[in-house]
Amino acid sequence: MAKEKIDIMFRGHDHKQAVISWTKKDLFPIRMRDEQLYGGIKFEAGRRYIVSLGKLDNVSYAVYDSSRQSVRFGHMG
Repeated sequence: MAKEKIDIMFRGHDHKQAVISWTKKDLFPIRMRDEQLYGGIKFEAGRRYIVSLGKLDNVSYAVYDSSRQSVRFGHMG
């Protein structure tokens, strides 16, 4: 991500919805708590994010809002 100057990466089929975030100065990435995921997460400048969408059989999803630079999660059904 650093080499390509990518700040947000979306991944599928990681079995659990999650957001992992860090800065260049962080020693370890920080995983967002579940209650943060469903309330929505606003991406901050200077941080990098990996967004895991969950898995298909849970019918989980994430909605990315490019104008607000945020993501929120949900489940269908």
